[in-house]
Amino acid sequence: STQGVSSAASDVYKRQVVATMCVHPFDLLKTRVQMQVVPAGHPRLGSVQMARQIVTEGGITKLYAGLSAAIMRQAVYGTARLGLNDQIVKVLKDRNGGHALPVYQKIIASMVSGAVGGLAGNPFDIAMVRMQADGQAPVEQRRGYTNVFTAVGRITKEEGLLTLWRGSIPMVFRAIAMNVGICLLYTSPSPRD
Repeated sequence: STQGVSSAASDVYKRQVVATMCVHPFDLLKTRVQMQVVPAGHPRLGSVQMARQIVTEGGITKLYAGLSAAIMRQAVYGTARLGLNDQIVKVLKDRNGGHALPVYQKIIASMVSGAVGGLAGNPFDIAMVRMQADGQAPVEQRRGYTNVFTAVGRITKEEGLLTLWRGSIPMVFRAIAMNVGICLLYTSPSPRD
């Protein structure tokens, strides 16, 4: 039933949001550690030192910089790739006379839905990375995005709409690979697979 599908989608979305909120500080630390610029002869900060620096300079809430973009990315990207996959599988199953899908059709459904989800989520991924990295830039170079909507709006206005899809090719390939893995792993095989 449609209500069952929306309830299941809602449950998945809620879990994704909670997971995103839990792992976001680690994602922020990964971004900051990877993007730090260190003058010659100075040591690079590790994750623990970076976390300490962020909290000392701005408080614990700074570990959640970009959270609105991370949640929006998950809402669009995660929900699109899983929800679209379910719809494609239903269409293919109907075309197969209600029979279970062969593995190659499951892979095709996962690839298409992963690609669409990756493209749809890319603008929010860019916003999230920029919001996470902003605190590391010199004060005069910080963008100061306050939330995902101001980030996406300003990026579009200041740099052009297509900037929101910068890096989308690797994002799409990543989304395809993840979706194929997830959907094959969590789809029970039938005797005909």
